[in-house]
Amino acid sequence: ILFGILSDRTGKMKPFFFGVFSAAVGLSVWMYFARLNSFWLMFLSVGFIGGACRTYQSMVDTWSLQIDHQKDKFEKNKAIGSVGWALGAWAGAIICSLLNFTVLAVACAFISVFIAFLLTQIQDGQREATMKWSQLSELVHNKQYVLLVLIMLVLFAMGCADIYLVVDKI
Repeated sequence: ILFGILSDRTGKMKPFFFGVFSAAVGLSVWMYFARLNSFWLMFLSVGFIGGACRTYQSMVDTWSLQIDHQKDKFEKNKAIGSVGWALGAWAGAIICSLLNFTVLAVACAFISVFIAFLLTQIQDGQREATMKWSQLSELVHNKQYVLLVLIMLVLFAMGCADIYLVVDKI
């Protein structure tokens, strides 16, 4: 919600995306190398990384829909991304079983830097900053909107469970 509001207020998506993306990648690599002995520190780190990944994944979807010449390619790009996710989960499991998590962390770091470079080449979404705080208050007091958000939250939770329980197990 925070990044959506900030994006709507400024009319920009790219800087917020890179902030969340960098935080997720940095914390992921740190976690692989840190040898965390505290369950709660690891629990919080994994939760933050998962939340950041889901956030930047949603942000990149929104970002791509704001670019005029990318709108028609959205479904194709999502399908390619799904194939990449499935192959990446499979490759990650192979890397971990043959080598170790440190090698996986280094590979993820290099891939993330490459992805970040590619994304710097893409333009930011084209829209005006139109969000006002009074509009947010109207939404929060709209019962139909709140119900819709709750329904979407439940669907989102089921989607997360599907992604983390099915894809990685395959």
